[in-house]
Amino acid sequence: HNEDRFSLTDKFGSLYDGLGGCKGGETAAIMAKRNIEIGMENIDKTQPTKNILEQMARLLINTSDVIRNVGNKNTELTDLGSTATIAEIVGNKALIAHVGDSRAYVFRKKTGRMERITEDDGFAKGYLDFITTEEPFIKKMTEHYMNEFSTDEHDVQDLIKQKLAQLPTKILHFLDNYSHPDQLNNLLDYERPIVALCFEKRNKMLQALGKDSGVKPHTYEIDLNEGDELMIMCDGITDQLSQEQMNDALLALRKKTAPREPTPREISRCLVERVKRARAEGSILAKPEDDDKTVVVLRSTKKQTASTFITPPTLPHLRPPRTPPVRPSPNQPAQLNA
Repeated sequence: HNEDRFSLTDKFGSLYDGLGGCKGGETAAIMAKRNIEIGMENIDKTQPTKNILEQMARLLINTSDVIRNVGNKNTELTDLGSTATIAEIVGNKALIAHVGDSRAYVFRKKTGRMERITEDDGFAKGYLDFITTEEPFIKKMTEHYMNEFSTDEHDVQDLIKQKLAQLPTKILHFLDNYSHPDQLNNLLDYERPIVALCFEKRNKMLQALGKDSGVKPHTYEIDLNEGDELMIMCDGITDQLSQEQMNDALLALRKKTAPREPTPREISRCLVERVKRARAEGSILAKPEDDDKTVVVLRSTKKQTASTFITPPTLPHLRPPRTPPVRPSPNQPAQLNA
């Protein structure tokens, strides 16, 4: 029962992951897809990118209101909510609007590295913002550094302020690349309980379309170079693979397909298969139950952006048609290959 929905054209890609594992989530994802597809057609793509982003964000807000109103009128649709990550390519820019935890990444052809674009509306971010203002936690940090430097509390206050400011970024980066228990040894004593709690509640979201009034979308604008690949993926991928594992899988795929570039469809399939392998290997990130796995890929090219997707099960009518063999004309002799 796949609750993921997506849209895809040569310049636009989007992903919607319905919440709750029941009919309400699937309905919300379907509604989000339809409403946003219509809304994106009505946005003038020739206007300044700032204006386009503002209208994309407003479209997510309006869509959330539509879904919530349906939920208020139909009590049978439990957990009527969905993530939404939408991306429009305008010239050499990628414009992204986002609510929830379906992530957008860009793979840079020049460097061979993935870069994460979006920030999850998840438990970790909210909890880190909260914990770094709590007196008991600050006191625990202070005691740690007082013991480390054998000094008094007053002398470490500036250091504490610096560490508190850096902590959310450090923990979120750790969670993005956490794939083995031994990595916990790289954390300080007061950081490990935070990571454990954030990891345990990594699927809990702070906002989603249809679940909240006054939803606040995030917007991003990034530069694209020729050959860069913009990827949107659901938590069925990102919860079970670290960013480093994804990056390694994509580099291995490029080595396998060299000298040609892998197709967007091959990229999508590569990441889905890597999740399956992680589960078989007993990775700490692997979920015991199966989850929807969807990847949308847009590749930046000079003429247009090639695109593809994969979401199991692969439907036969979505496979690319076979190219019929080229037959010589009656007046042209057939060419034989030795």
